Amino acid sequence: MADHQRNMDLFHDGLAKIFKEQWHPDVLCLAGEDDHEDPIPANKVILGARSDELRELFDGDGKKKETIILYGMNHEALEVFIEFMYVGNSIQYSEKLKKHARSLYFAANLYSIPLLRDLCRYQLMSSLNIGNALDILEISKDDPREKTLHDEARCYVIRHMKEIAFTREFNSFVKRNTSLTVELIRVLAIRGDRTYPKR
Repeated sequence: MADHQRNMDLFHDGLAKIFKEQWHPDVLCLAGEDDHEDPIPANKVILGARSDELRELFDGDGKKKETIILYGMNHEALEVFIEFMYVGNSIQYSEKLKKHARSLYFAANLYSIPLLRDLCRYQLMSSLNIGNALDILEISKDDPREKTLHDEARCYVIRHMKEIAFTREFNSFVKRNTSLTVELIRVLAIRGDRTYPKR
């Protein structure tokens, strides 16, 4: 059994080894949010296998090494994104994934990578705090796939409204999201109605 597990680990580590050793890269990836320096080498076949959108970006002849710009990420987030394409789920406990969960969440949507979106959703939900709850509520509001994320953020905001209501972020949020603000006020009004006895 131990040999089987070791063999499984070796098998799954193969793509990670290709990534770390930069074995025969044929595409250079640049972060759209940086000054387009320090491209990250990668393999088109790996990126294309993980994302149809990325496959469409590549040159038709397949022989020319090309450079692509991947938007919505800085250089460090792009490193995590490319590494994920090679190692998948094994990156889920990475500190860098936690740090860049928001931009990677957008990249996962932009390039249609559902597993990465799932990992980022989990990170966003587990990192909810006074400073980011409104942002997470806003980015998840119009996507039916993100009902769980939206509900978690909404509940967090409602539970912590006494602190959140006096932040600058809340003022900006109200201006951009009037209908969502009305929804929050209605929930708070209903809860307040239950809290205070009728006279």
